[in-house]
Amino acid sequence: AAAAAAALAVALALYLAFVGQQQQRQPQQPQSVAVLDWRELGEHPMETLVAAGQPAVLVHTPAEAWPLMQKWNPTYLQQKLQIVLAKRSKSSTFQYYNENKPTEDLNTTEYPGAVPLKTYEEIMMNGENALKALLEPPPFYYISGPVQQQLSEPLLRDVGDATVFLYNFSRPRDRVAMQINAWFVSGGVDAAAHYDTTQNIYLPVFGSKDFVLLPPRAFADLRLYSSLHPYYRHVQGNMSAHPEAKRVHLEPGQALFLPAFWFHHVSQQETSISINIWSRSDEFDVMEEAFSLPLPFEAQWPHFKMVVGLRVYLRAVFHDLPLALESAVREVQQRLHSLTTSSVSSALCSLDATLSEAEVAKFSQYAAKVTALFQQLNDPGVQAMYLGNYVETLVYSVLGIELAVPFLLTCW
Repeated sequence: AAAAAAALAVALALYLAFVGQQQQRQPQQPQSVAVLDWRELGEHPMETLVAAGQPAVLVHTPAEAWPLMQKWNPTYLQQKLQIVLAKRSKSSTFQYYNENKPTEDLNTTEYPGAVPLKTYEEIMMNGENALKALLEPPPFYYISGPVQQQLSEPLLRDVGDATVFLYNFSRPRDRVAMQINAWFVSGGVDAAAHYDTTQNIYLPVFGSKDFVLLPPRAFADLRLYSSLHPYYRHVQGNMSAHPEAKRVHLEPGQALFLPAFWFHHVSQQETSISINIWSRSDEFDVMEEAFSLPLPFEAQWPHFKMVVGLRVYLRAVFHDLPLALESAVREVQQRLHSLTTSSVSSALCSLDATLSEAEVAKFSQYAAKVTALFQQLNDPGVQAMYLGNYVETLVYSVLGIELAVPFLLTCW
């Protein structure tokens, strides 16, 4: 373990020195990212990149030799692509819509029009028709998904060994998670700004891509959608106008390393074909454990006791964290700003109950385990985003969605 740590430290030092050399050799344009040679990043390049925590354009990666880099274009794929699930829309902006999120059920008389409806339809298409449609928008098409689902066996053979882009090579094998995705997108389409919880390598194969990037610390300026909302992980604010925005133009043969939790907006002027590789982040693993911990609430408790218990438990969770509870309150309320308070709020917030000393001690004991996990998140922006997600999920699981929204907006 000591030898591995030493090797990683050396690789990281080489990385930083190389970035410095690149900045001296080339005049830097504002808000650009480093262009790095994969071959200069040591024995385990992904570990080096993740440790540095910055996006980078990569050249001379192993993917340059993959057969798809020479073979994949719309004409070739028309012949080889079989049945695909395509998203079709009149709008050129694609924003993934998760129909399993609980606030979708709030489009009622209580919160009329609070949650937007899905802006695309999903249809099955054969490969020839799909590629023709991509080339002739509108309507606009966005085809994406794991290569095992979207590609036939001959096309899968065109994808090389993606394990070279896997982060955390030393992770126990049952904990390794990697997903390779294929993307076929109409010209003029842009993917709405969002973040992913995985380490990401993006490889354009045909057509160029343009990215706008922001670090996790910018979350407070972007106003995230609630983790209970169908647009979870997307932002409601304007990324492009942010003073820290970094811009990247990516051509086939290059790759983009995008650290987990970095916000990104993606666009292209022409039809594009791309591959990307997601691998699990350490932060995701930590939070998966936090979200799976048992909660100190009893199913038979009445609502008033649940409400009081939530207040006590949340204060205990935040007690030893750098983020103040009041800051988390404001951030969660920003996420839910479109859901106006209702007549439920005043009655809910006035509920009161007395907890026994044993119950308060139990809350503190359970909260300490959660706090310890959040303390493992070194990036303050990632910690704050996940705290908001945890609070929302906790309140929803205890009160249900109809009471969770007024509690989060006014009661805590």
